[in-house]
Amino acid sequence: MQKVFGSFKDNHGNVFEFKRRIFRGLTKDGYSNFIKFKNDNTLEESINRGFLINSWEVDLSKETDSFEGLYSNFIEHKKIKFISFPYEWSFEQLKDASLLHLNFQIFLLNKGYVLKDASAFNIQFENNKPIFIDLTSVVPYEKGQVWTGHNQFCREFLNPLLLSSKKNIPFNNYYSGSLNGIPTEELNNIFSLFDKLSLNVFLHIFLKSFFQKKSYNLDKINKINKKTISKNSYYNILISLKKWIEKLEIKKKNFFSLWSDYSKNNTYSNEQEKQKKDIIEKYFKSNKSNNCLDIGCNTGEYSFLALENGVEKVVGIDSDYIALNNAYKNSKIKKLNFLPLYIDLLNPSPKKGWMLNERSSFNDRFEFDSQIALAVVHHICIGGNIDLKNAVKFLLSLSPKGLIEFVPKNDYTVQKMLGLRDDIFDDYNEENFVRYLRAERKIVKIHYIKGSDRKIFEFDLIN
Repeated sequence: MQKVFGSFKDNHGNVFEFKRRIFRGLTKDGYSNFIKFKNDNTLEESINRGFLINSWEVDLSKETDSFEGLYSNFIEHKKIKFISFPYEWSFEQLKDASLLHLNFQIFLLNKGYVLKDASAFNIQFENNKPIFIDLTSVVPYEKGQVWTGHNQFCREFLNPLLLSSKKNIPFNNYYSGSLNGIPTEELNNIFSLFDKLSLNVFLHIFLKSFFQKKSYNLDKINKINKKTISKNSYYNILISLKKWIEKLEIKKKNFFSLWSDYSKNNTYSNEQEKQKKDIIEKYFKSNKSNNCLDIGCNTGEYSFLALENGVEKVVGIDSDYIALNNAYKNSKIKKLNFLPLYIDLLNPSPKKGWMLNERSSFNDRFEFDSQIALAVVHHICIGGNIDLKNAVKFLLSLSPKGLIEFVPKNDYTVQKMLGLRDDIFDDYNEENFVRYLRAERKIVKIHYIKGSDRKIFEFDLIN
C-alpha cells in the first residue's frame, strides 16, 4: 500500500496505490459530491466524452482494514502507465491540456458543476490524449460564484503558453523551478508595452497583476470574496479564454533548435539512415517490448518505427523544444501511443515540492523494458563532461535491453564537438565502451554502419 503523496492537498480525498491499482479515499463531503455527480449521470457522460479518467465506486472492506475510519468511501481509477508533469510537456501538450480543462469546465457548467481548482497536475496523457484525473475537483455550482481557479489557471496553463508564444522562451525550465506555475506579476514584468496592447493580455495579465498588487489588505480581500458573477459571465470567461488559447502558437524561426531538422539535415547518408531504420524494425519485431524509452527522440521517427513494429508504448525524451513539439504533433496525426517529454538527460526532473515528495523524479516514475539510445553516448560524454564508464552505467540503468550506438572520436560530429575545446576524454574509445557494456550486459549483436566507424550494439541481461 502506497500513498500518492502529491494528493495530500486535496481536502475531499487522497489517492493511494494498492495491489498495483489506483484508489481514492473520499471524505463525507467528497463522497456527497461524488454521489450527486454519479446519480445524475454526469460522471458517466464525463467519462464517455473523454474528459475524465474512468472511475467507479468499490468496496475495499473485504480486501483491507487499513483505512478504517479514515475515509467514507472509495473510488477506483483506471491506472495510467506513465505519470508526467506540466514542466515536462511540449508547448502543444500544455495547450491541449489547457483546452481540455476549459472544455471540461464548459461541459460541467452546463450540467450544474464546476472545477474547484485549476491545477495542471490534474491532467495526464493517455494514448496521446490529455485526460482529467482528479475526480474530487468536481463540485456543484453555486449561484453567483466566481471562477475561483482563474488565477491558478493563468499561472499553470496560460502564462507558460504566453511565455513561449509571445516571448519565444521555452517555459519548461522556468516552470520546473516553480511548481505553482509562472506568476502573473512576473509575466507582466516580462511583457513589453506592445504586448500589453493586446486586449487579452491587458485583461488577463496586466489588469490581473495590477489588482493583485492592490488587494493585499483584509478589507479588499473581503470585498473580493463577496463578489458574484452570473453563470452566463462565468461561461463567457471560459469561452473567451478557449478561443484565445486555440490561436496561440510558437514560431520555429524564433527558437534556437539544433535538432528539429535533424531527420533531413544530418551527417548520415540516405543509405546509412535506411540501415538504422532497418536495424530498429528488425530488433523490435524479434524482441517483445511493452514500453520503450527513446533517448534523444528528436521528431519521433525511431519511436514511431518501434511502435509500428510491436512496441506497445514509447516515451521519447529530448531537450530540444521545437523537435519535441513536432514529435508530439506528428504522433497525434499518426494516432500513436507515444509520450514525448522535455527531459535533459544530464539534468532529469528531480524530486521536488513539499518534503521532496510532492512530485517524484523522472527515474522514480518510469520503468522501461527496452531503450533506443542512438547517437547519445558522445553527447553525454563529450558534451556533458561525463566519463564513459558512468555514461554507460547510467544508460544501462534505464532498461535491461535495447539498442545503443557508439560514435568514435574520428566521426565528423565528435570532431566538430571537440573543435573548440581540449580533448580531455582519454577513456572515450570503443574498447572501453565494449568493456563497460559487457561488465553489466550481454552483447547480443553488433551492427556495423556502412561507410562509417559507428556501431550499434544490441544488449540484454546476462543469463
